[in-house]
Amino acid sequence: KSYRKLALKHHPDRQSTEQGKAEAQDLFAKIAGAYELLTDTRKRKDYDTSQKEQKKQSGKARGFDHQKVNVTFNDPYEVWKRDF
Repeated sequence: KSYRKLALKHHPDRQSTEQGKAEAQDLFAKIAGAYELLTDTRKRKDYDTSQKEQKKQSGKARGFDHQKVNVTFNDPYEVWKRDF
């Protein structure tokens, strides 16, 4: 339910300015990546494992960064089409 609300709010096509569309594109991709991670058991396990490793190395876990996780994400628009 939260994914749908955020995806609709930050969908690039719903933005009126070019700057707004560019910012929404990045945020939309992050939202779709986080949703995909949370709904896929294997990807979530890989993410949890990477967070544990990161915590061991630095002493603290960091926020979600889909580029640092060894998981392949689908195109955000494919996630959108699949779940709407």
